[in-house]
Amino acid sequence: MQQDFFQVDFLDVQQLEKGTFEQCTFKNCVFTEADFSGSTFIDCVFENCDCALMQVKKTSFQNVQFVGCKLSGVRFDQCHPLGLSFSLNQCLVYHANFYNVTLKNTCFQNTAFTGADFSQANFSGTKFLDCQLDQVVFDATNLEKTDLSSATGFNIDPERNRLKGAIFSRQEIEGLLSKYGVKISD
Repeated sequence: MQQDFFQVDFLDVQQLEKGTFEQCTFKNCVFTEADFSGSTFIDCVFENCDCALMQVKKTSFQNVQFVGCKLSGVRFDQCHPLGLSFSLNQCLVYHANFYNVTLKNTCFQNTAFTGADFSQANFSGTKFLDCQLDQVVFDATNLEKTDLSSATGFNIDPERNRLKGAIFSRQEIEGLLSKYGVKISD
């Protein structure tokens, strides 16, 4: 189904009609606690939407863009893993769960992550461009060839994560060494 949704408030809707949404645009919509479980989104754009606590169990996101969205408490770890691909640009991501998610070669740009769980996720080749990674959990996370050169606020243990070929800035190198209690001077 190809359709554009503008300023639709799904706040009172407990469960949306399940289906396939292809090349749809969702702009200024409220999806707080909306249930998208079992739905498929292909080549869709969510722009300036409130997606707090959106239910995505077995949901398929394929080439989806989230732009300027609030994604609080979203359990991306429950999404359908086959073909999972989405990008985030200018989003606020609070306490979202990416546990064991594979999102290789994607782009997160100008996005603030707070308290997200990236444990055992595969973000190899991903770009975190101008992203804040405050209180994000990195544990057994694959960050090989990942660009974190303009990311800030992260705390990554090099002994517990895969970092081969990852790119970091000199200004944020402290985020890799914090567990050692070393001080870095300019």
